[in-house]
Amino acid sequence: VRATLRLLNAVSHTEVIDGRSITVVYLYGRTADGQSMAVRTPPQAPWFQVVEPPADIITQLEDHVEVRSTLSERLWVDG
Repeated sequence: VRATLRLLNAVSHTEVIDGRSITVVYLYGRTADGQSMAVRTPPQAPWFQVVEPPADIITQLEDHVEVRSTLSERLWVDG
């Protein structure tokens, strides 16, 4: 189903899928013709960005048992 959705709310929570805790995001909104719609996204791993982390923080993240991966990326930050 394809639809243009005006987003009204988004909620994330953890579900157990195949024995693993996975983050799932639900999007709630209305279509152009006013119909209510809820969208369940595919399972997603939580992620975050650290701007200019010191080397020891990078090492801690890479060695942490619950961190699946790290990616070094140059970010442009205004301010």
